[in-house]
Amino acid sequence: MTQLINFPTRLDPNNILDLMYTNDDQLVESIIPNYTITDKSQRLSDHAMISVKLNVKNVTKRTNNSVMKDNTRTFESFDFYKCTEDTWNSLNDILQKIPWEDKGNPTLNLEHFYDSTLQSCIASGVPMKVLRKGCKNQYYRQRRSIFRKIKRLPKSKDRKIKELQFKLQQTYNDEKQDEEQKAVQCIKKNTKYFYKFVKSHCARKEDVSELKSSQGNLATSDQDKANCLREQYTSVFSAPIDDKDILLKEKFTDTEINDFELDEMNLINAIRELKENTSPGPDKFPSMLLKRIIHSVSNPLLRILQQTVDMNEIPPLLTSSIVCPIYKSGKDRREPSSYRPVSLTSVIMRAFEKVIKKQLVSYFEENNLINDSQHGFRKGRSCLSQLLKHYDDILRKMEEGNQVNVLYIDFEKCFDKVDFKILLNKLKLKGVKGKAYNWLKNFLTKRTFKVRVGKELSEEEDVISGIPQGTCLGPLLMLVMNSDIDARIVNGTVGTLADDTKITNTIMTNDDSYKMKNDLKTLEQWTVENNMKMNDDKFVLLCYNKKPNIVNNLPLQNGFVIMEQEGARDLGVWMENDGTFTKHHC
Repeated sequence: MTQLINFPTRLDPNNILDLMYTNDDQLVESIIPNYTITDKSQRLSDHAMISVKLNVKNVTKRTNNSVMKDNTRTFESFDFYKCTEDTWNSLNDILQKIPWEDKGNPTLNLEHFYDSTLQSCIASGVPMKVLRKGCKNQYYRQRRSIFRKIKRLPKSKDRKIKELQFKLQQTYNDEKQDEEQKAVQCIKKNTKYFYKFVKSHCARKEDVSELKSSQGNLATSDQDKANCLREQYTSVFSAPIDDKDILLKEKFTDTEINDFELDEMNLINAIRELKENTSPGPDKFPSMLLKRIIHSVSNPLLRILQQTVDMNEIPPLLTSSIVCPIYKSGKDRREPSSYRPVSLTSVIMRAFEKVIKKQLVSYFEENNLINDSQHGFRKGRSCLSQLLKHYDDILRKMEEGNQVNVLYIDFEKCFDKVDFKILLNKLKLKGVKGKAYNWLKNFLTKRTFKVRVGKELSEEEDVISGIPQGTCLGPLLMLVMNSDIDARIVNGTVGTLADDTKITNTIMTNDDSYKMKNDLKTLEQWTVENNMKMNDDKFVLLCYNKKPNIVNNLPLQNGFVIMEQEGARDLGVWMENDGTFTKHHC
């Protein structure tokens, strides 16, 4: 249990006399003291009044609204999970008969694709979603019949009434069991239904709380909350660096990739790899539909992808995203910074990215353009391979009698603060030229987003920095951004997994400790050159097999001193400075 009240509740003297315990701090949205009643001039009490707002919802309340249907036809209007094989066959037959004429550019061709597919769904009889509130199923009718029988019976028929009450309770139990069984059956095929069922039975709300705006006001409506979060997410962007400030460097390779080779089979395979239950983006085009009709629409989609490369134009709908805020456990629910942004992008664009990514990965790996210490998002490497290599190095050096210092580095909002110009310059240095370079430039620099809270959307905002998270190309671009860190660290060994970086040094004398400080200064310089920022207070220094005569503290240029600690979390594993895992809990 956790005590949540940490301010004085009784004045003169200031003492905490009111206690509030909970085993789940997410159930409490806010605790606000009111000291007006303790004013000496008109004191009503020597205790402050405490207002507590709970984060719970009523899970038993039901509304008896009639069946509702949405008359606006979009891809969201259809229930594709209820499609039979005959319906899918009919839809594919209709799509195969469409001539798919070229409209001249990828944007118009994409609009034509959406319109034609939507009309084909209607013509083939794809079931429509029915929004039911308080639907009258068989159990409802059974209960209604039982209630009528009980109402007609006199109170003297006590035994008969008890039998009917037992039957009544049984209908509730049967209905609950049927709902649970249906949810379990949907785990593999329709995971959204399963999680919706789980969420409906949770007492804790997952909605966005009222938020403190930048002007100090409370945002209460979903529209105001969405715009408040939009301001928060744009505030973490980094200001683009001037062209003159980008350091000129030598090329990493003499090889080049100027264009992408696109064919129908690669696109089909990319779409097959998509998860069927992936949430759709702003175009509302579902992954399930795309996977079931791909053989009928691969030609128009391939044409759109080819035109995005040849015409140097990506349709705006494919580079826009819907951002869903997810609460960070343990944070103040009223602070906009307490919500992590999760982006939903078009599944069609995700398929296009997979085709592009496959060729970029092949080019980078074949020409050794990704630093060898990088274990993130690479075939045959993972968190496990990085941890095993790191721990093996530590043990080997400890067995040799050496002290081993490991510095864990944290970059502030690493994905969000990546400077477009610097990243594009590094792509050029790695030989990405021509149409390939232009496509990636459009993918990065012409992005927009809206924040969704409830059913409301914020105003649209341009993305001025950062690698788009939730995309297929995002992780690969982060590897490119960090690929030159290794060359700057000359005394220690670098271990990286995406943006998680650590430097390991063998320390035998204070001179070795001084060399580690030089590596840290070099890393600080790299951070400035790349228009990024370090999270100084999140740096962790572990000293294995510590020697008494070694000075281990590491000063930063801003005066902050990194002090050694006993342990740190490394990719989910608690590492201790004695080389054991006694405090790690799975």
